[in-house]
Amino acid sequence: MKKYIYIISLAAFYIFSDIICGTQIKKNKNKHAPKSNNYNPYHNLKESDFNNSNFSNEKQYNNKNNFINNEKYIQPYLINNNTFQNKKDINNTKLTLYNEYNKTNNLDDFRNFNHEHEKTNNRLIEINKSFLQITYISRINKNTLNTVDTIYGVNDDESVLSFFYKPLYSAKYIKKMLEKLNILSNYTVQSKLNNNHDTVLNDVIETNKSCNDKKQELINRLSNIHNSFYNAYNDPSKDDYNLYTLSKTNFVNCLKNGFEKIKNKPNDIISYEEDVYKNNCKNSSKINSHPQNNSEFCKTVTRLGSNYKRNWEVPKDNEVIPFIDFLINELKQNNNLKTLVPKLEFIKKQFEDIKNKHDKYIKMCKEKEVFVKKCTNTTIDNNNCDKYFNEIKKIAESYSILDYNYRILDYLESIRITYKYSLIHFFKSLGGLLINKVDSDGNIIEKDGIYDFDLITPKNKLSSLETELNKIFENKWNDYKSKKDLEKFNDTIKNIILSIISLMDEFKGLNTSMINLRNDGVTNKFNITSQIKNKLNVYTYEERKKGFQDSLILANNWETEKTKILTELKKKNEETIQLEIKIKELIKQITDIVEEQKIVNELKLELSDKIKDIIGKIEYVKKAVELKKEIEKNNAYIDELAKKSPYQITEYIEKKNTMYNTIKAYFDQIYEGDIDTFYNKLSSIVKESPIDNTENKTKLEDLKSKIDNVYNKIENMKIETVKSHLNNIETSNKLSETILEIKKYIYEEIIKELNKTSEDFKNKEQELSNKINDYDKKRDQFNSFCLFISTKHIYNLFHVFFFLQFLSPSK
Repeated sequence: MKKYIYIISLAAFYIFSDIICGTQIKKNKNKHAPKSNNYNPYHNLKESDFNNSNFSNEKQYNNKNNFINNEKYIQPYLINNNTFQNKKDINNTKLTLYNEYNKTNNLDDFRNFNHEHEKTNNRLIEINKSFLQITYISRINKNTLNTVDTIYGVNDDESVLSFFYKPLYSAKYIKKMLEKLNILSNYTVQSKLNNNHDTVLNDVIETNKSCNDKKQELINRLSNIHNSFYNAYNDPSKDDYNLYTLSKTNFVNCLKNGFEKIKNKPNDIISYEEDVYKNNCKNSSKINSHPQNNSEFCKTVTRLGSNYKRNWEVPKDNEVIPFIDFLINELKQNNNLKTLVPKLEFIKKQFEDIKNKHDKYIKMCKEKEVFVKKCTNTTIDNNNCDKYFNEIKKIAESYSILDYNYRILDYLESIRITYKYSLIHFFKSLGGLLINKVDSDGNIIEKDGIYDFDLITPKNKLSSLETELNKIFENKWNDYKSKKDLEKFNDTIKNIILSIISLMDEFKGLNTSMINLRNDGVTNKFNITSQIKNKLNVYTYEERKKGFQDSLILANNWETEKTKILTELKKKNEETIQLEIKIKELIKQITDIVEEQKIVNELKLELSDKIKDIIGKIEYVKKAVELKKEIEKNNAYIDELAKKSPYQITEYIEKKNTMYNTIKAYFDQIYEGDIDTFYNKLSSIVKESPIDNTENKTKLEDLKSKIDNVYNKIENMKIETVKSHLNNIETSNKLSETILEIKKYIYEEIIKELNKTSEDFKNKEQELSNKINDYDKKRDQFNSFCLFISTKHIYNLFHVFFFLQFLSPSK
């Protein structure tokens, strides 16, 4: 008896995307795997071996081969928590999903063509306990979506890939018929045709890969809708249905655009096959030997389907949709869960869509099956065979449509069963939502008011009160609460202690009571949750309906009980709050008495230590004050010299400023602020602090405030560091030398100026003498010139006279 186990539903176990729906998992060894893995849920829709002219059925396998190395082979879609109720089975049983398919180069099985060039023929998937938690839809067989016809929401006008796959399948069947006719005996022709088919196949694989991201996004959107926990309360920011539609459109368009780019390649193969046929059919021994016998010709050449009758009945499942309707009606009446109704309505539409598509493609298959059973009535022989390629092509086209539709039907059934088990998972998950809520990320919130009721705070408060009492009584509270050694206290303190003991015992009793109440509530919730889980973990739809209704009653009962428990917890918690207030009031009374003397002693000790520290450091502050006075005096004297000096002493002022800034920086490191005032305060504190004679806490605190105001400024003063700064100040203090340098410079400048004035006077005197001598010379020259002019003038007058005499007429 043949035994197959089919992977058709639990997509949770499709760990690798190359495990496709319809791959056979056998309960026998790998060597017995059939040559072609054409799983079809419709009663053996398996092609016969094209290379077997006798159309023999598949081999039958004996029971002796129904095991592989003693490993258990199971139906993955039947795996659920019930399968492994026995822990021993979980831990000790090795579960193997066995996936086998052929690696061929002749396209024998186009239904699994995405796997033609995979590196691995056999895939073993080990299942462990954590593996069982994988969700159904998120691990769906991704290849079932590649035809896009199987996707909910894809209408006839969106079924866009048949334009590519049908000619591709036709090319495959034409090639098979050419092989039947012995037309591909030429190695070169056969090799080229095989290469052409492989090239297109690789293009298909790459095109599908290019859309993997969009396909995964579509699966994620679908998984969100099938997940009752995800967006359980209809957060508007998570529009599951529009996002699904958008992802579906993006994925379909991606595949469509990809196959548009390679759509001519299958037709190119058919054209090449046509040329091969026409050029070689006349030499075909098959045609030559059967020129008149049409039935024999059809049987041996063109009839490629199986020789047994197919059952085209649609899988009958008349309970799923009524069950979904039942859940919808129940959830509409539940305020907490009615937000899940849109998810169930969507899932219902998916099942209806699958049913409609089953009907549609089965009808198409029946029509084409009738056609492929017929054969040409035309006499074909080796003289006229080249004219009848279209006859072969028509048959191949019909087979391609059958093959394409087979594939869609395979995938539809795989998806249907996946959705069926996803629905059951959805149904079972409702049990968690009846008792718990989920967060925005779809995680169950176990804390429900009881589990997370704050019992830590009252416990910590009790512990804090114990700590406070131990602190007050110097870790002897345990003795006092046992009523030991109370005689040493006066009556007032003793009565207060006894009152505290009584209230603390009452506080402790309330804490214990709340813990027990909370634990009982958690236990009851666990028991009710287990009951609900058991009532939902049934196998028939009627049992599930009854189990869900019973679970609703259990959930309502739990809500009532939870409210009662929470009310009691809140009441007891309020009592602990009031007890804490009373205990703290009593503690304060004791604290005011016990702590006052302790504080007085601590204050006196602290203040004494601080005064000692101040006395140890004040002499260095005094030295710093004296140094500062000297430096400030010299600095002011230099500034006064600069104002009164008749000469510029910028260089010395800059030198002084640099020196002064350096010294000031050292002073700032000793004390920032007015060190004179600081010294006076320190001196005042040392002289006016009568610590030993003061017992009043208020006076000591006032004195502490006064001392701290000064001590905070000297507390971190390190004597060695101050010594170092004072030494640096003394080393850097060259202001006295600078004053002498300035005076020397001024005296030298005065002498230089007097010498220059004397020299200038002498030069001016000589210059004046020279000018007087020059004047005497010029005067003598002027006198000579005047004499010359005078003589010349007389001479000219004489000549004029004689000239005039000459001109006058003689008498």
